[in-house]
Amino acid sequence: MAKQHESISAFRSIASEFSAYTQYYNEVNRTELPVLTCAAPEILSASKDLGSVGSSLSYGHYGAYLAHRSAIEDFGDFDALLVVESDVTFFINPSEMVDVIYGAYTYALQHRFSLVTFGEVVYGSGSLASQSDTEIDLGAYKQIDHFLNTHCYLIMRSEREAICRKLRTSGWHSPDIWLYWNYDRRSPILSLKAPVAFEISGYSVADYVNKPAGGPARV
Repeated sequence: MAKQHESISAFRSIASEFSAYTQYYNEVNRTELPVLTCAAPEILSASKDLGSVGSSLSYGHYGAYLAHRSAIEDFGDFDALLVVESDVTFFINPSEMVDVIYGAYTYALQHRFSLVTFGEVVYGSGSLASQSDTEIDLGAYKQIDHFLNTHCYLIMRSEREAICRKLRTSGWHSPDIWLYWNYDRRSPILSLKAPVAFEISGYSVADYVNKPAGGPARV
């Protein structure tokens, strides 16, 4: 749980700068793996062994999907919702992180973006948007067609009803693939030029493996 505590500590340090801050606690899922509501049932793996094999959907992936879904459906009457996975932190100081979030929100609001990602942008290989030349340079930001790695992303209020409807009407997948499949080239998405949110190294309950830290080396 060390990386979860590090993540909580980081975002709790800036929580007072926003209207509300909620931590969602989910038990590690090793019991539910729905077939009928899965977007890709052919790759479901009911194995509970450590170490995922190839492209498969595990109990952990369904648990991660439910965590994102719970947060999104509890959007409330706010201007935007920042979703942060429990093993993610930022490597800039807290006041800078607050400025980055508010700056990106203001830009997205002015230019009618639906989503903003603060993590590394990874493209899905099955999309026309898999090459970086689809990006549109916007100075400090860039417009992208979709992103993988749902480490830390902002949902604008204008997108609240649409994303909740997508959750109700589309099959489940790992959170990043679900967002990719439902948003690729369908809505304007904003990204920072350089990511500020990164996954902390350690064991992943979704993939059953130890993952290295993302982002720049800490000094």
